[in-house]
Amino acid sequence: ALYSLDAFFRNAAEKKTAGAQQEEPSPPAVATVAAADSLLANLFAGVSAVKAAYTQLKLAQFPYDAEAIQSADAAVVAELTKLSDTKRRFLKDPTGAAREAAAAGNTALSTHAEEQRHLLKTYQITARKLEAELRAKDAELDRAKGSLDADNISSSFLFCV
Repeated sequence: ALYSLDAFFRNAAEKKTAGAQQEEPSPPAVATVAAADSLLANLFAGVSAVKAAYTQLKLAQFPYDAEAIQSADAAVVAELTKLSDTKRRFLKDPTGAAREAAAAGNTALSTHAEEQRHLLKTYQITARKLEAELRAKDAELDRAKGSLDADNISSSFLFCV
């Protein structure tokens, strides 16, 4: 009975160490996961760049600014081209595209920071647009108040005569 218990615990210990070794990902698997994370982060950064460029394009359309429209349009096309190239590389060789993204030095953290910069740019553009709309509404309100005051003065003048 002692021999069987000793063999039982030894087998259990061997299984436990073998299971622990299997749970830890091997270095190539970690590199593959990191490469995939980098590729995904690049995609999100690219999408936010397209969004920022498109927001810039919308802002340039009102009031109409031909030069700003052309540069914003070029930025949208450039960002869409980058995303299209990434898509083509991924469809051709998914692991190769992930490795290329990781090898380009674009860590997940740096691409996340890039994505945040693009989102901040989008929010700044939106804030400028809303401020311009607010100024236009304030000017319209001032004109309406002036018109109302002028109407009140002329109507009170008519009642006095």
